[in-house]
Amino acid sequence: MSVLATPVRSCAVSTVRLAVTGDLDMATAPAVSATLDAVAATRPDFVLVELNRCTFLDAAGVSCLLRAQTRLRRDAGRLVLLDPTPLVHRVLRVCRAEHLVEMHGTGHRA
Repeated sequence: MSVLATPVRSCAVSTVRLAVTGDLDMATAPAVSATLDAVAATRPDFVLVELNRCTFLDAAGVSCLLRAQTRLRRDAGRLVLLDPTPLVHRVLRVCRAEHLVEMHGTGHRA
């Protein structure tokens, strides 16, 4: 699993793009949470999480994403999941979390 955070600034809007590669599960969620905590501390307007290379997602991964969303919303930020794979989208749907997070991209249509 790897997470790459790239800050992107345009005009007055701050955006951070993260790419998750590999599994987002109980073994890797703490590292992803730490990255998301550090990003949330900068109070960005948007955090975009690319999930097109996420190969597995479990309840710990879902919880990690939902906690990040809660932290960001406290400061009027938004978490956006980009291109979740069909597997990732299915896990979010089964956990009844697909309507709790904003998603964009082809994978979430599956």
